[in-house]
Amino acid sequence: HVKVSGKSSVFCEQGFETFGKLHPRMLDCLKNKFKARKMTPVQDLVCPYLLSSSNDVVIRAPTGSGKTLAYCVPLIHKLQAKGFNPAHLDENAVQRTDGPIVLALLPTRELAIQTYQVVEKLLQ
Repeated sequence: HVKVSGKSSVFCEQGFETFGKLHPRMLDCLKNKFKARKMTPVQDLVCPYLLSSSNDVVIRAPTGSGKTLAYCVPLIHKLQAKGFNPAHLDENAVQRTDGPIVLALLPTRELAIQTYQVVEKLLQ
């Protein structure tokens, strides 16, 4: 359980490239399509945790704090690392027959649509 309070800045000093693991296409997408030059405090805490863990996570933070990218970036990174590539699937890649790999519970239809749109952008 991590609780953050007293952060005075909306953005951290570092960007997503500080993880050193993210694919250059992902970094380019974050900078150009999302204009995410620096991470928010939520992203700075959640991304490293999700990149190094397979545990479940519940993120509770104010609107506009960067929650969607905080879990979508590590999720897509992990799927790509497992060989998920919609254009080319080999026998070791994630397949539909593998069953559910990710479950994102979102409280409203609007947030589900927003998350879908973010994932769609990250996969382009």
